[in-house]
Amino acid sequence: MSAQILLLSALRLEKGRLARIVDRALQAQVYQSVGVDEQAELLVRAELYYGDWRSAGPNMLRIKGVTPREVADVVNRYMESASYACIGDPKLLDMVEAKQ
Repeated sequence: MSAQILLLSALRLEKGRLARIVDRALQAQVYQSVGVDEQAELLVRAELYYGDWRSAGPNMLRIKGVTPREVADVVNRYMESASYACIGDPKLLDMVEAKQ
């Protein structure tokens, strides 16, 4: 996880590349909701996130408007100082860190 955060903080996304990443993420979200249960979950999430499921469409456009600078700001503000806890065998954590 720390390596991914470091990669994100060093990565300078071009606007076109970010747009392609966002498009793929939004498409994946729609394609994953092919069943009735998944569609209901998508509507519930929209209701929770936006207060009304009908306003999810316009808010998806806000996601498309995210800039590379905003991505960098989020990484620097929230992710670099994150703390993690491991539940389970601490020996396994040592093995993971050794591989990095």
